[in-house]
Amino acid sequence: GLIVLSQLENVEVKATSSNLPDFIEYDAEKLVEVGDHLTVADLMVPDGVEIVTEAEHAIVSVYEPSAIAAANDAAGGDAEAGSESQVESESGNSEGENAGQAGESMPGGKEQKEPKPSSVEAAKQDK
Repeated sequence: GLIVLSQLENVEVKATSSNLPDFIEYDAEKLVEVGDHLTVADLMVPDGVEIVTEAEHAIVSVYEPSAIAAANDAAGGDAEAGSESQVESESGNSEGENAGQAGESMPGGKEQKEPKPSSVEAAKQDK
């Protein structure tokens, strides 16, 4: 009923090209209780391979599913329903997302003075 979450997927190693391993293993049997974790120092590397990544860096950790759910709920914040916040734009306006675009009727900031005829209307005008 516990969850093991990966915290590091890649490690930097130093080795000759003939000694580069295809994979590096660790003993997952040490992960039995909440709070157990493995670090880079726990990796089993073949002879001729040196791990450059910090030895204290966590690779995997064991969590209880309810603790993860609680952390996710806490990260969601506590905004009230119906409340809206205004964000100040780079230009200093705080009127929301469309601040500064009120006069625009076309993308790119150009106002369109006259509507352009559609391709069907243009074909009719050419006849």
